[in-house]
Amino acid sequence: MSKMYRPLVLMVALILILLAAGCWSGKASESNNNKARVLGESDRTEVVLYFCDRDGHLVVEFRELAEGDNLPEAVLRELIRGPETNELLPTVPEGTTLNGVVVKDGLARADFSPELKTNHWGGSLGETITVYSIINTLAQFPEVKRVQILIDGQEVDTLSGHLDLSEPLTPNLELVKK
Repeated sequence: MSKMYRPLVLMVALILILLAAGCWSGKASESNNNKARVLGESDRTEVVLYFCDRDGHLVVEFRELAEGDNLPEAVLRELIRGPETNELLPTVPEGTTLNGVVVKDGLARADFSPELKTNHWGGSLGETITVYSIINTLAQFPEVKRVQILIDGQEVDTLSGHLDLSEPLTPNLELVKK
């Protein structure tokens, strides 16, 4: 090869290497973008949870959950976990677990462990706050119009003697602090 063509061949080789590297990194970048779409912010949903403030009002706390979750169950599990801020108080008794949530024909049937009742601190305000934190949290979903609270799959008359839970209830946003 003559000395005259050597720089040209080297330049063409360098351009081909750079193009190949650009295509390869483009594919990696595209793959990373797809992964970001699967795991990123766009696949998360902001939900509302209702906790209690120190004055006995329901107060909103926002959380982000993965869209792939069963959102009615996921929000109740977050509600059971409690507030993220120290200014708010839990509304679900300690030790309570969620057995599941079934939504059908506008009715959400939320099934809890017995601790929802046995560990409840009582009082009409306490029972009202617990019940409506659950109901209002579930009612944020358009498919939920009414909520029936169950314990181990069974309907209950009340948690602590103040609210009739034998029938499904509708949300009560008047309890929410503005």
